[in-house]
Amino acid sequence: MGGNSHSSCEYLHPLATGQTIGYCAKYSMNANISSFNGAQGKIHVALLGDPTLTLRPIVPANEISATETMQGIVLNWEVSEGDFDGYNIYRLSVDGSESIKVNSELITENSYVDISAPTGKFVYQLRTVKLENLANNSYFTLGHSATSNEVN
Repeated sequence: MGGNSHSSCEYLHPLATGQTIGYCAKYSMNANISSFNGAQGKIHVALLGDPTLTLRPIVPANEISATETMQGIVLNWEVSEGDFDGYNIYRLSVDGSESIKVNSELITENSYVDISAPTGKFVYQLRTVKLENLANNSYFTLGHSATSNEVN
């Protein structure tokens, strides 16, 4: 391998830090290191299958409902069964142009009141979260999301 300091496995390393196989495939396809892929730009590389697969998947979030009240938007959901540390909630514009994480710390209950909701139409996304502690690093893994009904 004379002088080749990169291997094809190097482009799968982001899996160990919680990235998806789709991210790793895109990273490999766009690698600009000629010693790794001398045929880059001359061959077709494809990812067949689910690009959202992760090395350590966690339980997905259950269905979430959003209700407008005088106190704010009340979010309720059933507790997910499985090994995870809590939930994150995101507010998404209906057209998909904006996504904001609502909570500052992990939520461990099965309800939340968003008192800072702006005017306009949006939905909420609930995701389970787990802290992965490995020998050489730590990272948060997000589970698949559940999306609420539209709120005005």
